Parts: sequence; structure tokens; C-alpha cells
Amino acid sequence: MFEFLIQHSSSALLVAVLVLAAAACATHYKPHPGAINIARDAWLTYRGALATNTPSDQYLQQLTRNLTDLTGALESLKRREVKP
Repeated sequence: MFEFLIQHSSSALLVAVLVLAAAACATHYKPHPGAINIARDAWLTYRGALATNTPSDQYLQQLTRNLTDLTGALESLKRREVKP
């Protein structure tokens, strides 16, 4: 393995830098809590509809409401231009 690193040192260095940069960015990232909670609700509705065989029109109405809420939350976030 040491011989591989010597032969490909520039590639190994690039990968190490990218991994460290990604880790540094991840510690400062703060998602908008409303957007995540709405997306999770939409996912739970989908999973619930599959598990209980909910009629498709009822499922579609709930999914549409959740997606509309998610779109509204994302547009609100864009308007506020949240700075890190």
C-alpha cells in the first residue's frame, strides 16, 4: 500500500484535501428546520400510505399539501437569503 501511495501521491493528496474540506463544510451547515420537518412529513405520509393501503386520492391530496408546504418554505428561505 505504501508503494501505491508513493506512485499516486498527487491523487492521494487531492483526495485527502477533498475529504477534509467536505468535513469542514459539514460542521458549519445548518439546514432550515421547517424544510426538513415538512420533507419528513411528506415521506412519512408516503410510507404510511403504502403500509395501510390508503386510497390513492387521499394519499395524493396529502402529498400535494406537503409538497406545497415544502415549496413555500423553500421560497421563504430564498427571500430571506439566510447567510451562514
